[in-house]
Amino acid sequence: MTAQPFMGAAMKYDKYQALDESDRMVARLSEMRAVWLGSEYAPVSHNEPAPLDRTISRIARQTGTSEATVSQVLEAYQNTAEQRG
Repeated sequence: MTAQPFMGAAMKYDKYQALDESDRMVARLSEMRAVWLGSEYAPVSHNEPAPLDRTISRIARQTGTSEATVSQVLEAYQNTAEQRG
């Protein structure tokens, strides 16, 4: 039973290990997007959205990526959304 707390981390690692580099990036982007959209609709207090820097920090922690990567991905996502109209 002592190994059980580590099972989730091992399963997540294995999930990404089986993917090639582009699929890994898409999977991480999907996770980041889900966290980002969730934070957009979950106000911190008084119906105000979370500041972007705090949101980026939380996404980085939850997805296991650097804040710089999260920031770049969100910027690319925003640029793509603006181009699509």
